[in-house]
Amino acid sequence: MFNNYELAETNNIFQDILLPLSERQNKRYFYQLIGVPENSKEYFNELYFLNKELEKEKFYIKFENKIPLIDVSQIVKEIREAFTFKDLTQLDFVFKKCFSYINDFQTEEIKKYFQKHFLDICRDWFVETNRSKKITFDMAVNFGVKMLCWTTEVYGNLFFNNIDKIPKVLYYGEIKDQEVYFLEFLFNVGCDILYINTENVKNLKLDSISKKKIYPQNCILPSFPTKEQIVSQETSGLKAQKEVENDYYNEDVIRPFQFQDYKAKIVPLKFSYEELWNLWEADSNIRPGFKARNKEVYIPTICCKINGIEDDKNFEERLEKLSDRENCIVYDNCKLVHNQTIDLLNELIFNKSLKDFYRNGVFRIEDFKNSSLYKYRHLRKGIQDRVLKFALNKDVSSFNRQDWKDWSKCFWVLFNLEEKILDLWQQFDYGFQVPKVIIYHNNELYFNEYDRIFIKILWYLDFDILSFSPIGYCDIEDLFNGNEELNVFQLDELSQKFKNPFQKKNIVSCNKESLFERIFGK
Repeated sequence: MFNNYELAETNNIFQDILLPLSERQNKRYFYQLIGVPENSKEYFNELYFLNKELEKEKFYIKFENKIPLIDVSQIVKEIREAFTFKDLTQLDFVFKKCFSYINDFQTEEIKKYFQKHFLDICRDWFVETNRSKKITFDMAVNFGVKMLCWTTEVYGNLFFNNIDKIPKVLYYGEIKDQEVYFLEFLFNVGCDILYINTENVKNLKLDSISKKKIYPQNCILPSFPTKEQIVSQETSGLKAQKEVENDYYNEDVIRPFQFQDYKAKIVPLKFSYEELWNLWEADSNIRPGFKARNKEVYIPTICCKINGIEDDKNFEERLEKLSDRENCIVYDNCKLVHNQTIDLLNELIFNKSLKDFYRNGVFRIEDFKNSSLYKYRHLRKGIQDRVLKFALNKDVSSFNRQDWKDWSKCFWVLFNLEEKILDLWQQFDYGFQVPKVIIYHNNELYFNEYDRIFIKILWYLDFDILSFSPIGYCDIEDLFNGNEELNVFQLDELSQKFKNPFQKKNIVSCNKESLFERIFGK
């Protein structure tokens, strides 16, 4: 078995590493498996069964994250004391001295064979390592002793009384440079070597002495599998469906809810008044600025204000068409957030409870999610993540986060959104129709702080927003970052008498009496 070996390639290392010596033709395997395939459960099952199969045979060792090393201090001391002149000219003698401590060889032939490869590796280590850092006599002794101890430890397990079996070594996890040299030594004396790491690691030394297979995904290195995992199996019908979808869909054809697990980011659109009407109708994926990459989807959204009216008989019809859709809500000259007495009382309770989750400058978001105050567990995970990220972002509300009162108001509005808003948001497929809110404002009332927070929430959570004031009252202008976020269009005429032109079915009613009004009258 002690011959020169060819480093072989294979398409199935898990299968071919089990081939007997008679079917090898002097081929040995030294493979790196980096990352994990798409079906990680099946992959870890393969590792589990390979290890189980190898354990049935003798002459197999598995290392996890390190090669164990006994206390070598006494041996190091003895070898150092054996040399009067401690300089690098003595290295060959040092390495030979280290090898002399190994006494387990069955024959002189085997001993000479191992000594040759032992010295070759030690010399290679010195030459290659010395290029990047200055090697000292003591460093050389330490390396030689490590090689000695590791060889002594594995020889009995891999080679003793082994005539016709190919020894096998599996190394799983993080590896140090000196351990790589030892794996090379083991390969040179006849072992199959399999190095496995689920993380995207690069080791130039390993790359130079082994074959490498890289899987498309990476994950934090788990413990080596100790049991089989249950893997679901796809039916032939499902596989056929996926094949059809892969053939049909391409970069220009987006699947329904293809981006639901992506992080959503808004892209403020700047556009002309003439472009508004087509952009409002357009799916997000055909708007300028739409893109999806690295698990992030960029959603172009509309935020605009129309002041005044057009002297055009078709103007009212065009406005009406803007709201003629299922994903649009219209607010008609009313408060966007109803401040009923019962709501105010609930807000006080909410704010008092909120303080329980805020300690030492940190808001304990997981505790909040598990409390009765959190009402959004039914929403998609991506939406929940957006809401929580928004809540903890100090810049989102134009208020000072350190001002507890203002921050808690933002929390109150955010976690008490109306069901119709949540429904639109839940139904929003990031690649298609963007949910919309239209605000018709033609009276002198100004939005209060709750309304202002509500509008900003809609903006940060991907809604298209259109405010229309025939008389030109200010409402949302000072909420946004100038012309970068808000498009303002001033039309030719101003009119107090222009009636709400939007679809009645979508208009939010504002005739609801508060508890205070019902008890004490208006």
